[in-house]
Amino acid sequence: EGDKWANFGATANEACCGCGGGAAKYTGCEETANFPGTGSTSIQSWDQVKDEMQSMVGRFARGEIWRGNELGFIISNELFWPEEVNPRSVMLGATPEQHEVIRPFLESWFGTCDGGCRERLADSARDFTSKGKMDKMEVQADVKKWVFQELFKRVFPFASNPIDADEFVANQNSVVSLSTISQLLPDDLTLRKFRGPIDTLRSHYQKLVHLTRKYYGEDLAGATRAGKCGRSRSCVHQLASAVLDTLYFAGGLSVPSAISTGMWVLYADTSKYGDTFPHDHRLDRQDPLPFFYESMRFFAPVVGFPWWEQKP
Repeated sequence: EGDKWANFGATANEACCGCGGGAAKYTGCEETANFPGTGSTSIQSWDQVKDEMQSMVGRFARGEIWRGNELGFIISNELFWPEEVNPRSVMLGATPEQHEVIRPFLESWFGTCDGGCRERLADSARDFTSKGKMDKMEVQADVKKWVFQELFKRVFPFASNPIDADEFVANQNSVVSLSTISQLLPDDLTLRKFRGPIDTLRSHYQKLVHLTRKYYGEDLAGATRAGKCGRSRSCVHQLASAVLDTLYFAGGLSVPSAISTGMWVLYADTSKYGDTFPHDHRLDRQDPLPFFYESMRFFAPVVGFPWWEQKP
């Protein structure tokens, strides 16, 4: 894989290194050579990960490192991404100039959630799971539907959602798997075998382009004229692709994962794992964040953040 660096959270240490027990069981596991692939290096140390991540933005802007169409350690097939976007990639693989345009929008939508925001989310969750609407919850399908609807409302608060939630989750499950395994196939075979999910994804993207142009087109016009989005058709198309990433891959996958594992700790029988998980834990509904932060630390929704020191 070349010089690919993958930065782990602390939870990956034991699985990756298998170090001994005791207080210093992670000593010697700060770096792992040739993982997840030959020629790559994984960094597990919290201090080293912090330093690498802080320097990463500047190195990326200077062209010293390169990022591609990657989610964690997954390298995805560009055929599943819009042709109007170049690089044809998840937003994490966009150019520094494209990030400069798109990042402020993502920050404004998802960067904060004050007391009123949290209360609205709580009301929405209660309504989504209320009796008469749901006899039982299917994890993760129902969690994904709720997260999809809430993410959409954060981006387009004044628009009705034109994408059916059931159709979205079904296609999301297909695309996440197929965009990875299809890397092993010739492009023409991928396009023949997986045309259905790709076409559905394309339909969802076109609907997002329409809404993005309607609500954010004027804000993006100057960046498009200045060529800030590079070889992409326009910054509207670039932002719509970032929204698609958010719904399908980034928040649309990691947030349901974090919610689902937290629910498992709260409601499943964890006795066979000994004292690893608290038994009969009662969630502090006045301050639930510490529990879910610890749950996400233990069950990291994303296993790594990779980049390449030599473009493949």
